[in-house]
Amino acid sequence: MNSQASGMMATTANSVLVVVDVQEKLFPICQEKELLEQRVQLLMKGAQILGIPIIVTEQYVRGLGHTIDSLGKYASVAVVEKTTFSCFGNEDFRQILRSLERTCLVLCGIEAHICVAQTALAGIGHGYDVVVAEDAISTRLPHTKALGIAKMRQHGVKTDCTEGVLFNWLGRCDRPAFKQLLPLFKESI
Repeated sequence: MNSQASGMMATTANSVLVVVDVQEKLFPICQEKELLEQRVQLLMKGAQILGIPIIVTEQYVRGLGHTIDSLGKYASVAVVEKTTFSCFGNEDFRQILRSLERTCLVLCGIEAHICVAQTALAGIGHGYDVVVAEDAISTRLPHTKALGIAKMRQHGVKTDCTEGVLFNWLGRCDRPAFKQLLPLFKESI
């Protein structure tokens, strides 16, 4: 079922976090890279605490290197190397995603107008509900992030902020995970 049509939000039961191409040679030339790293790490730590699967992708590793050290350690399902801009162009990615039996993709990473956008649009095309954490995506050029976000929204991708995604995943404050996440929220202020 396409949860986009039903208006479902990202929950711990339906989500998978996809961290797109935050790599050694691309990350240093991105806009607001410190914020990007902090927000992606917060999403990954939150997903880890809540038991949400995390897939990390790496575009053309020979040219762009691997995922930056501060993030690579949080991949809980797989690190998928790809040469296609959309993660859905990679058969391993599609197989892993199918095996997880989740309906909502939460995306973050680089670059907003290329790999993130193409993955988001392909996700919608494959029947997934797609949420992009706007403060956890970046680009090399300042104006292309806004263009990427506009393109994704135009095609039905939902956007939110990192904390919005995490609080949707939590759903309520009386869960034990809330106490685990609380220090992370305080660190990120």
